[in-house]
Amino acid sequence: MKGAFLIPGEQESAIAFCDLGCYNVYTFYVDIKPMMGKKLKPNPNVCYYCIACGRRIYKTIDCMIHEDKCPDWLWYSSYTIMSDFLDIIEEETGSRDCSSQIYNIADRIAKVNNNISGLDLAMMTLDALS
Repeated sequence: MKGAFLIPGEQESAIAFCDLGCYNVYTFYVDIKPMMGKKLKPNPNVCYYCIACGRRIYKTIDCMIHEDKCPDWLWYSSYTIMSDFLDIIEEETGSRDCSSQIYNIADRIAKVNNNISGLDLAMMTLDALS
């Protein structure tokens, strides 16, 4: 399959992917059964982000989620980045539960470091906390 596509998620949701490469990265983190993806159908009121890399894969006309403009990349929309980020946070702090302070610092770091890995984001966030 070429290009962006959706696969069924839990509770009637859909999981979006940029392409087959991102799907393969995601399956490294999450044990899912191979399924037939559906071609992504544009919805002018919802933005879609790839669950593997966090890139926006569909530009909306009037997004009901974001007030201004939908960001091109959201680190916290990526399961793979979040998983690695939380693993390091837990390793260093003893808990996967992050305070709003940790998320706010991580968000500021990610905004100036597009496509940062979860590992690097966690380490930079922890450095900023100390």
